[in-house]
Amino acid sequence: MKFKLHGLTLFFCALFLIFLCGCSGGGELHEKFIIQGIAVDKDGGKYKLTAQAYDFQTPKDEKEPSIRVVEVSGATLLEALENIKKKTSLNPVYSQNMIILMGEDVAKSGVNNFIDFFIRHCETRPKVKLCVCSGTASEVIKSKDGDKPVKAQNIHDLIPDELGSDVMHFVGDVYGKISDPYVAWLGLSENNNSEEIVFKGVGLFRDDILYDCLENEDAFGFMIFKGISGFSSCVVKNERFGEVTCSATRSAVCVTPEITENSYPVFKINISADMSAFAFDSDYESGASENDITGLERDIEDKLGTIYGHLLGKITSANIDALGFGKVLRNSHPEYFKKISNDWENIISKCRYEVTQEVTLSITGKEPI
Repeated sequence: MKFKLHGLTLFFCALFLIFLCGCSGGGELHEKFIIQGIAVDKDGGKYKLTAQAYDFQTPKDEKEPSIRVVEVSGATLLEALENIKKKTSLNPVYSQNMIILMGEDVAKSGVNNFIDFFIRHCETRPKVKLCVCSGTASEVIKSKDGDKPVKAQNIHDLIPDELGSDVMHFVGDVYGKISDPYVAWLGLSENNNSEEIVFKGVGLFRDDILYDCLENEDAFGFMIFKGISGFSSCVVKNERFGEVTCSATRSAVCVTPEITENSYPVFKINISADMSAFAFDSDYESGASENDITGLERDIEDKLGTIYGHLLGKITSANIDALGFGKVLRNSHPEYFKKISNDWENIISKCRYEVTQEVTLSITGKEPI
């Protein structure tokens, strides 16, 4: 005999197991506010929190609970979080939280001012994804897909795990005092008269304060360095095909520091990338030769060189080590790094960065753009 369980029943069972060892105490599900995502903004000197949670008091149907969004504020983050219970008469549960969104004002005023709760609370997880939003974070977490709210899970899934945009990596970089932290940068875009959440690029931090945001080709180069494929694209000019639009399908980066006497380190950076050309300015089918493809590969390598020249100049001139060169130097030359570690922040811009590219090209689109 086969027994079928509704999806919601299975969900309840999973939550029951979680709460057996959790720190939320007892109580029924309908008495709990099971948070999925939290947006943190500043409003007139106060913290404004927008929390998205499962609503078990008024379930949507048998398969899934409703999504509820609550806005609260407080002089401190902890006070704002306490106001969730006052407003909802429910006990907040943080063990299921997937993402923390920061507004620009919060990120520029210092993440250390509020992140402590997400490090020390017994329910919070270190791998919760951490992002900065263009404008306010509440706009992002309250956005809708048609007439339905965008789930925190969908926002979470926009950010590749390989990027390391989470609480653990951020706090580790802040307190490690070698590399500078960064997080994913999100924003809203109009799409067919509805708002769409867009993974725009990377927010760079100096210590715990937002310094700048990388987008377009700078963000494209950053993702290739981190081994993240499928992020955005770049346009390459080629004599045979005109403008060709490419994306990275795979990348690997090798960084080799070289130490010379009476000089600052030289970082030799080799980037191996599989690139896909998917749109052409002219018709690819009209007699493309092997030499034409080889020439396009060279142009793509030159383009990557230009992208990395600009990216490295932008980051290192600000003495920001978001690409982890200090950690590589420490691991390969520990005694040398020990001597300069206290001054590494001022040495970043004085080092040399030499980039070589190796591109393997595949043609995945042949139609003219």
